[in-house]
Order: sequence, then C-alpha cells, then structure tokens
Amino acid sequence: MCRRMRHLKPREIQGCQLALDASIPTSLYDATSGGSLTAANGIVARWEDQSGNARHATSGTGGNQPLRRVGGLNGVDTIQFDGVNDAMTHGATSGGDPNTLFAVCRAVSTQSGYRGITSYGNSGTSAGAMLLMRTSSSANFGSYGSSDIASTYSQGTAAFTASITDAGGGVYAMHAKGSSAGSGASSNPLSQAVANIGGIVGQSTDMHLGAIAIYNLALSEAVIRRLHGSGMRKWRING
Repeated sequence: MCRRMRHLKPREIQGCQLALDASIPTSLYDATSGGSLTAANGIVARWEDQSGNARHATSGTGGNQPLRRVGGLNGVDTIQFDGVNDAMTHGATSGGDPNTLFAVCRAVSTQSGYRGITSYGNSGTSAGAMLLMRTSSSANFGSYGSSDIASTYSQGTAAFTASITDAGGGVYAMHAKGSSAGSGASSNPLSQAVANIGGIVGQSTDMHLGAIAIYNLALSEAVIRRLHGSGMRKWRING
C-alpha cells in the first residue's frame, strides 16, 4: 500500500514567527477584531496567524482589504490582492537577521515597479528581509532596500512557491519551487515596507496568495525544499 505524504505545516518548523494559510476558512474574518467569518468573495480584514504567536495580518480600511477566493489557485483557496490599493500588515515586526520568508502565490498580471509579497524586520535601517515581485523588468522575485536583487526564476503569471533567506549581513539566497533561484546582497527593506503583505497601499501586488510564513532562522536547504514541496502539493503546483 502506498502511503500518502503528509503536508508539512509551516508552523511545525522551528523559528516560525508567522504562518498564514488561506485554505483555512476559519482563519479569515471580515473585521480586524474578529467579526464574522469571511464568505466566498468577501473581504478579509483579519487573516489569523497559525504559528501560535497571534501576529495576525489585518487591514482596517474597507477599500484596502483583499478578497477571499474559494479555489483561487488550482482549486485551493487564496486571498486575492487587487494590485491597486489592497494591503495588510502583520505583527511579526520585531526581528532581523537571520531570517527566512516563504510564500505560495500567483501574479495575475504584469505591473510596473516593485510590488511586495511580504516583509519582516524592525525598520528601514535595521536588519530584515523583503520578498517581492519584480514583474516590470524581469518578471521575477527578489529583495529590495536601497539596492535590490532579483532571482533567476521568471514566474510570469504561473503559480509558484518562493522563499528568500538571509543568514546574516544582507546576503540573500532565493528558491522557487524548491530549487535554487539565485543569490545576492541587498540592503534592508525600506521602513514603509516593513511588516506588510500584498504590498503597501498604493503599491499593491495584483496576485493570489495561498500562504505566508516567516522564520527567525536561516532554514537549511533540506528544510526549505520540504517547505516548498509541501506548498506545491497542497496548492497543486507543478514542478
């Protein structure tokens, strides 16, 4: 008998600071303080943290709240940001190097400029990291501060898993779908971009998000590959 491999939950990995999963409908609310569970295609004002740290992602302004999409990515639920003014902030704000950021996502369209997926850190002058789309120039993802780096993976509008790891000193290693996707050095994220999901207001990312996870460790290559593999199986993303 063939044993089916269990999905690795991001919260089960050591050092997890934030774990968001759009496929859990009981984690999505229509008010920042709780309110009612979000119905299909309804607004998401609160996306509850599954790490146990209660660092929930919230958006308190009606026009800036993303939507819950049932089956939004290969039949599995997502949160959709509109690429205009949708954005959320999360509570994992106090942190620096080392760190690892992970996302399951799909860009809906090509946009100009830099569009954030998520970020982590203290401020623009402290250690941290930013995982973002760079769809205007080379259709890939990377990190940006006062300098920037880009991955070698060009995702276009295909669903993919992405991670960026800073073992210290602003030198980042990137992975897409579990495979190495380049490395490079960058400064820390700008202050207005720290602790955001889906970009900052006015620079929203036109995309579906299935999951976000942030760690205060530089995850090993083996763990990163497992994390990507689990996300790919769950959201049915081909390698």
